[in-house]
Amino acid sequence: MRLQSPSYRFALLCLTLFLAACNRLAPTPEPDRIATEVAVQKTAAAILTAEAAATTPTLTPASVEPTSPPSPATDTPAPAPTDDNPSPTPTFTSEAAAAPACTVVASSLNLRSGPGVAYEPPITTIEQGVELTPIGFSAVGYPGGQWVQAQTPNNQTGWVSADPQFVSCNIDPATLPPISVPPPPTATPTLTPIPAQPTPTPSPTPESFVVFEPPGGGNDKIDGYVVFPGYNQGQLNFDDLVFRDRLVFRVVAFDKNVGQTDGAGIDNVRFEITGEQGTVHERTERTAGYCVFGGGEPNCEVWIFDRRNYRWPDPHGDKVIKNGSYSVKIIINPKEGEPANWRFDFRIEGAKEQQSGQASNLVAYIVQTGPNSDADVVSDALIFQVFASTDGVNDGAGIDRVDMRIIGPNGQVYQRTEQNAAYCAFSGGEPDCNVWNFAENNYQWPNGDPIEFGDEYLLQAIVHAEDGTSSTVEMDIQIQ
Repeated sequence: MRLQSPSYRFALLCLTLFLAACNRLAPTPEPDRIATEVAVQKTAAAILTAEAAATTPTLTPASVEPTSPPSPATDTPAPAPTDDNPSPTPTFTSEAAAAPACTVVASSLNLRSGPGVAYEPPITTIEQGVELTPIGFSAVGYPGGQWVQAQTPNNQTGWVSADPQFVSCNIDPATLPPISVPPPPTATPTLTPIPAQPTPTPSPTPESFVVFEPPGGGNDKIDGYVVFPGYNQGQLNFDDLVFRDRLVFRVVAFDKNVGQTDGAGIDNVRFEITGEQGTVHERTERTAGYCVFGGGEPNCEVWIFDRRNYRWPDPHGDKVIKNGSYSVKIIINPKEGEPANWRFDFRIEGAKEQQSGQASNLVAYIVQTGPNSDADVVSDALIFQVFASTDGVNDGAGIDRVDMRIIGPNGQVYQRTEQNAAYCAFSGGEPDCNVWNFAENNYQWPNGDPIEFGDEYLLQAIVHAEDGTSSTVEMDIQIQ
């Protein structure tokens, strides 16, 4: 049985009395009893509805008629919980924000098939503001830079530069899975003929280069490739390399167990070039990038034949640059493990051999390593002084400049170019060069690196004569 509230009973009683009074004043036929009860119940329900709208009910109704629309109070959301526990919604929002993403910040960005601008043509161009999903990372690009493998919103996968001027990532790209990609193939399978007497190119441009992965053996943990700056794809074919007016290349090398940046885990790279005259060039580079004639990435020294009087660098300056076949041996010595050996061949064509009789008289050697000493062991102070002359007598005669470097176990620690004799690494002049006293300089090099006692350092001087010839003198010293 359904219980009725006191208000309901009171309203019903009042209505009954009212109807009874009306009957006494104006008798009418007795109404249908069931109809009267229905009318009373409807009227009472209307009164209760009005009361419910005027006051806040203390009890939730036991049931709601299925055909009745929900009241506004039912649609009002419940107040937020006052407990300290975070709701699930913020947690999901935080996880979504942490998903790796890279946004294009450049006005436009090329998506390439590999990590580097050498991979031509681009797959597509991405507009500014597009969000990419990063997949992998390569610390070594072709020919340089760091690259991110990413997926576009329309599911295209490729590589974009990781440089902050191009993309902004919410993670460190270097924490992505590392991906090793082979160098790009040459643009054409055969050599495109080059005029026999091209105009000499004074220096390579950083935008043009050719990349090859040479055959080799030894330590298979050593990876890398050879870069030929100043050449375009199609000018060189690695199976038949031909040079006519100049020669330049460098090596990118790294130990995969250490890292993928140029020089990671590498102690030094040695170059040897041999021809019909025997060894015509040899050089050991201890600083990345490793350039066959010195210099540094990306501006290697270019050996332009006519400017060098068609002579190879010292100590083989007595040998002429001739047309013919040559072999290159590259020995990559890691800090740990066995060396890797790379080899490739090339030919020189179109050399002006009639100019080869002009031998250079350039003389250069290291005069001092310590105060009044040219010993290979230095204790308290360093003096790096070089004698250079084209007449063999007067210091500085016929000399344009001398580039002086000090290279330690962790790379170059000092560099200076001297244009006047005496040629002193720490400035000064003949007869007294400035002395770099270790204690007075807090046992640090000019660049702030600590002086490593017991380790070997390389003193290197590249002497440039006014006639275009050059010579490199080197000496290993130990600091004790």
